[in-house]
Amino acid sequence: HPPNEGIIFVELFTGIDRSLVAILDVGLIVQGYIHVDTEIISNQAVQHHL
Repeated sequence: HPPNEGIIFVELFTGIDRSLVAILDVGLIVQGYIHVDTEIISNQAVQHHL
């Protein structure tokens, strides 16, 4: 069971950020998000969820 104040989500090799979308879709509160990817397109894709 996640804490009420939310989670800090660390994602390596982000790709098109489907993991973040899944976490948000199930209603988890994301207090912090750290993503790592070297592709500029991947970094741009994740921006609209933040």
